[in-house]
Amino acid sequence: MRFLWIEDCDGGNSTQMSDIKKWKEYFGIEKEKRLTTLEDTLEFLEIKENWKKFDAVLIDIRFPICKSDNIDEFCVFKKYFDNIITKEKFDEYAHSVEGFKQNASSGILLYLALVFRYNLPQSKIAFISANIDGTGVGLSPLRTMKEYIYKAKARETLSEDEICEFGDANGNLLELYFDNSEEDFNFETTDKIKWDSEEEGYFIRLICKLTEIERKLTKKFENKKLGLKYNSVKEEFKKIGLVIPQGFEKPGQESDKSLIKKSWCFDDWKKSINDEYSIIRTNIIVMCSSILGILEEKGEEESINEFIQPYKSIVKDKKSMDEYICDLKYYLNSIIECLPITYWANSDGALLQMYKRLSREIISIFDNINIPEKLSIIKYAKCKVLKICRNWMAHNCISNINSRDIVFIFLLAMSSLFDVKYIDDSCIYYKSEEELITMLGNIDEFEFSRNFKKLNNEKEKYITKCKDFIDNFKGDIKNKIFKSYKDELEKKDKEIMNIISAIGSEYNSEKQKVSITDLEKCFLICLYENESSNVAKCKTEEKTLKKIEALCFSLFID
Repeated sequence: MRFLWIEDCDGGNSTQMSDIKKWKEYFGIEKEKRLTTLEDTLEFLEIKENWKKFDAVLIDIRFPICKSDNIDEFCVFKKYFDNIITKEKFDEYAHSVEGFKQNASSGILLYLALVFRYNLPQSKIAFISANIDGTGVGLSPLRTMKEYIYKAKARETLSEDEICEFGDANGNLLELYFDNSEEDFNFETTDKIKWDSEEEGYFIRLICKLTEIERKLTKKFENKKLGLKYNSVKEEFKKIGLVIPQGFEKPGQESDKSLIKKSWCFDDWKKSINDEYSIIRTNIIVMCSSILGILEEKGEEESINEFIQPYKSIVKDKKSMDEYICDLKYYLNSIIECLPITYWANSDGALLQMYKRLSREIISIFDNINIPEKLSIIKYAKCKVLKICRNWMAHNCISNINSRDIVFIFLLAMSSLFDVKYIDDSCIYYKSEEELITMLGNIDEFEFSRNFKKLNNEKEKYITKCKDFIDNFKGDIKNKIFKSYKDELEKKDKEIMNIISAIGSEYNSEKQKVSITDLEKCFLICLYENESSNVAKCKTEEKTLKKIEALCFSLFID
């Protein structure tokens, strides 16, 4: 996941950079675009192109309003906040505590802009700050306990030392609670907690209990001189019906003594927002951007020519090198444009419509291709299936498209247009590809390996089974063609792939009975229809296609 992170450590000294490194490790932040002022961030967000560079936003509570002392904060208010909040409220949040401009509560202002100016769902926003509740080390035992409860919720096994640390924190919290509250301490002792429970609700109930204890104790420990804090703003927003995003405390010096080196609370939040659409958006944008980067390299015309050779070999109209590159850039950017950071997830059919638009964009380039006779089996399979997909989509044959379908046609498309061996092994392209493939099959590397092992060890058995499967599928396909049209078609053309393609004809009244899953089966037909084909010949050196092949086999291999 890629973050836009607003944090006022600007790298000015080694201590700041050390803190940044520590926080990145603790929160598991691998890819981030970091900005340091409210003004910088808002200028960045005003550029539409920049929204493809991140998937969620992390905000510190306190950082400067402007990048220069010479800029009037009133200009920032008039340009970005005039229609959101009053000048009085803006001044309250922009107030520099104790005269230090970096102590302005700019994070709250940025949150308001993200939600009300840019319409970013608050689920995509989180606060990371040392000013979450202002209690400092006062409630560190409670935060330690929360982290371990979240780790257990993630079905991660706690070591004996970690359970001991939880027990010590539990005891310390109990003492704090009795010193500051007259109510009963409503939480289990360490030996009563079912650490191996597989019921997620059990751990959620424990977290809710700790949250209630935290609420009761926070006012006892918070430092009133620190100015606005996350919790105080949270209460303020609550009064007018606004909900503020989740906040996470930065690890302090006390964390150096703890066994906790990773925030399981934050990890839980990341997983909660990383739905299938988010995974597709992130990884398709990364892969398209990686290819765009190669196409834009200066002085590398020879290597670029080899890189796009697969596209040049199938496109109908022969063009200059610059025109080929221009067409491919337009194509890749058009795919990215179909992937906004937000969508109306709760709206009926919104995601389906988005997937339909995206799939049409992915296959649009295959409207203008020829499939040469001399193509290898694997290249023929890719091009033929994508061509059929384009025809079916053009005639509205496919009424339902899901995330698996998008990934399948996208991966086929990229490997049909580009020679991916020219992409450096260290490029993030391959990591994104792996994430998409894993989601496509909803199976892990072990399952992939298991399928490959079966294919290699029992070739003849599965080739026979595959052919039986294909014969049955041919029968199913023919049943999807209106009888009078099928009889007319078979007089003209005996090739099964053309019959499959003809399902999408305007003359076929049964055309809306097909799906992308049928195209996965078509992919197998292309690979194994030739009697001389075998597993060794059909396998490709491309890792992507190897795994897609295994996934297609998973449709009928036990």
